[in-house]
Amino acid sequence: MNDCGVPILELQVPKFRRVVMGAVLLMVFILSFVLLAVYNLRSWTAIIPSTLWLLLVGFVVGGFIKTDGWKKFATDILGAFAWREFIRTIRREDGSVDFQYGFWMFGQRFAHFTVVLGNLETVEWSSGQSSHRAGRDMNDWNVVVWYDHDDRAKSQKARSYTSRQPDQDLYIIGMSGPKAETAELGRAVLDLLRQSGATFVQGENDCTFVGQPASAAQP
Repeated sequence: MNDCGVPILELQVPKFRRVVMGAVLLMVFILSFVLLAVYNLRSWTAIIPSTLWLLLVGFVVGGFIKTDGWKKFATDILGAFAWREFIRTIRREDGSVDFQYGFWMFGQRFAHFTVVLGNLETVEWSSGQSSHRAGRDMNDWNVVVWYDHDDRAKSQKARSYTSRQPDQDLYIIGMSGPKAETAELGRAVLDLLRQSGATFVQGENDCTFVGQPASAAQP
């Protein structure tokens, strides 16, 4: 949860019910087999497959926790079952403005992603890997924000494999979908950022918008 600030603007992000139902079914599947594996071990039946399943689940969960920490892992799991998502900007006590993407649950807001408004570098929407592999539009467009992560260790690691943007990271806002719907969400993100004081100009195409420093935005 991250509500420590004064809201400036807030918009709802569309979320398909089938996505939530898919998350519910997947969780039921995983937990059912985890409980079955535990039962098998307690009754000394199917020892090897049950042990392997528990090790696999533990390895995957442990990897996420090691990378993101308990708090983000729990927030992301909870968010998978949320019906309502939002984007918003909030003003902190020190006068800085944050951009947030998160969800509502239990009458509270939870943030998947928070970044200082001035650290946002690019807002773009583009097709995903399915379209690139198929060689045609597979309706897998996403809205992506690129931002300065301010992490020296991460930058050094990125330079080691010749990343073109070692000082930046990306985050996907909302779900994949057709180009028209994704573009609508992308423009909504841009409008919210601009109304909150940020300046973005069109980049290499009409799906890419680049943030401008505060000094450059002034005449």
